[in-house]
Amino acid sequence: MMSCGLATHYCLSVRLPLIEEQLGKLIRDEPSVIESSLAKFGDIVHPDRMSVLQRIETLNKCFCHETVEEIIDSLESEAGKTADAWCISTLKRLREVSPLSLKVSLRSIREGDFKLLTSA
Repeated sequence: MMSCGLATHYCLSVRLPLIEEQLGKLIRDEPSVIESSLAKFGDIVHPDRMSVLQRIETLNKCFCHETVEEIIDSLESEAGKTADAWCISTLKRLREVSPLSLKVSLRSIREGDFKLLTSA
C-alpha cells in the first residue's frame, strides 16, 4: 500500500494502541505534528519477491493496451520471451473466464481511471 501511494505509514498491529494513545494526547492537529507522532511508531517494510510491485514494468507493458485481445497478446509475447511463471498463470486465468466479463471489467477500470483523472 505504501509503495502504491495508498498509505503513508506502516506499523505492526501490536503498536496500534500506542499510536492511538499518542494521537489522543496531541494538543495540536497540525499535519507536521501528526506526521512526527506517526513516524515514531513506523516500521520499515519491503515488498517480498513475489509482490506485484516486483512486476510493475511487466504490468505496465502488458496492461497498457486498449483491448483485452491486445493485453493477452502482450502477455503471450512476454511469457514467450521470459517464461515468467506469473505471465503464464495470468494467461491461464484470463483464458478460463468469460471474454465478455474481461471486456466489461477492462472498460470499467478504464472509465474509472478517466473519472478519477477528470475529477481531480
